[in-house]
Amino acid sequence: MNNRKVRVSKSKSTFLTAVGLCALQLGTAALAAGDPALVRVDTGVLRGTVQGEVRSFKGVPFAAPPVGNLRWKAPQRPAVWDGIRAATEYGAWCMQPETHRALPAPTPVLPPVPNMSEDCLTLNVWAPTSTKGPKRPVMVWIHGGGFYMGSGAWPDWDGSHLVKNGVIVVTVNYRLGAFGLFAHPALSAETNTEPVTNFALLDVVESLMWVKRNIAAFGGDPGNVTIFGESGGGVLVNLLMVSPLSEGLFHRAIAQSAPIGFVDRHLAQSTDRAPSAESWGQEWAKKVGVAQDLKSLRALSADNVLANSMGMGKNTGFVIDGTSLTMSIMDAFRAGKQHKVPYMAGAADDEGGLLAFMGPTWPMLEQRLGDKRDAVLKAYDPNGNLSKDLVRQMIVGDTLMIRPSQYLSRQAAQSGPSGYSYVFAYVPESVRSMVHGAWHGAEIAYIFGTLDSRHPAHGSATAPDIDVSQRMRAYWTNFARTGKPDSAGGPEWLGADRGTMVFGIDGVKFSSDYLKARMEAIGPQDNPVIP
Repeated sequence: MNNRKVRVSKSKSTFLTAVGLCALQLGTAALAAGDPALVRVDTGVLRGTVQGEVRSFKGVPFAAPPVGNLRWKAPQRPAVWDGIRAATEYGAWCMQPETHRALPAPTPVLPPVPNMSEDCLTLNVWAPTSTKGPKRPVMVWIHGGGFYMGSGAWPDWDGSHLVKNGVIVVTVNYRLGAFGLFAHPALSAETNTEPVTNFALLDVVESLMWVKRNIAAFGGDPGNVTIFGESGGGVLVNLLMVSPLSEGLFHRAIAQSAPIGFVDRHLAQSTDRAPSAESWGQEWAKKVGVAQDLKSLRALSADNVLANSMGMGKNTGFVIDGTSLTMSIMDAFRAGKQHKVPYMAGAADDEGGLLAFMGPTWPMLEQRLGDKRDAVLKAYDPNGNLSKDLVRQMIVGDTLMIRPSQYLSRQAAQSGPSGYSYVFAYVPESVRSMVHGAWHGAEIAYIFGTLDSRHPAHGSATAPDIDVSQRMRAYWTNFARTGKPDSAGGPEWLGADRGTMVFGIDGVKFSSDYLKARMEAIGPQDNPVIP
């Protein structure tokens, strides 16, 4: 950059100042006149986009860029800006692989990463154009991606359709890979006033604090916030349900296809399950070839951290640090210590179709089943005509997702105030020959009403597709509005202690014994994962 001084004449300087003041005054006047594209938040004025009944504000910073000395620190408040900030384009995606493996049809098409940066802590808001009437419920979506990919900007979760059901939608980014899941003794020594790990979780907490401060300006009710998310986002929903830091920041929660796990380490104490997070961080720095001090660690290029932080085993996972997390998800729900808000959890009926790699091999599975092997196989394959791969796929999906979701929702129903369970089993006719059942994440397009974002193998949305989408949007937004899914024009959705709502090929039905034989075969409710 050329650092030479540039002289500006006094008259030209005066002219530029006048132009700036004029623009600011015009923006202020438009804001005062109720221009729906303008909203004032606590850091300045935003200009969004208005399309018919819906307005959107994209790339809104909810925290300062976590770069330089703010890498591996709790998120800080964003800076105030002058004038009007454009909020018409999504912000950068958090650091992640630029391309993702192609998934088999008809499962989701993973979009390429348009741009990424460590400076990625932004959110997006969809709201009705009109602000008349009572404040609307708020639904905050937390994306999935295994904590190493994803963004609040994926096409599947455009909030425009949900807004028409009378809610405001917010989608958020959070740090991924070792940017978001890391610990090190040098970080612990740096401060005794802030959390020193679980940065991905802290980012989502910070976004909820932003919502609490600012969502009323968009017509939202800060006293009625629902968090919902799928896969890794569902895990974060469950972590928020048990984190002391999130208490009071949300009022309902929906965990979709959230695997149990990801909370195996303690911050400084090693256990028989896993070494401490701090020792993991030291080993990580050793492998990367960097000194064990914060200056050296923070001097690493973002590309270097990225190359050494993506995928399973490449980050600490979430850590019991005594501040942001004091116990695991299962332990908290088992003890009735989760936040007392209405809670919903569920999964797709063929989660194992995409996630079988997360489960044991067939020989390992047989060994783990032990003397339960024959009973389990009879429950899953009573006629003995299914392949071992398919049976394993079914068992992995049930134990990883369905059984745990039923357990957590039943615990929430028993310890209060309420819990609801669902299974998504709908597969469009156009792709039924390709799959065994509904795959991981299949329900998202139906909840958001973004059916056009599905794999091209689906073809155009059919009347049954649209009906399922409308029903799911009604149930989800009813839950956000009142804490009860209600009937949504279909069967009444009772508590999880009485059964499960099934969204299937043959319609929407409440079942008191869904897959009962399979569920009972794989273990008791309080230990739903095969040991």
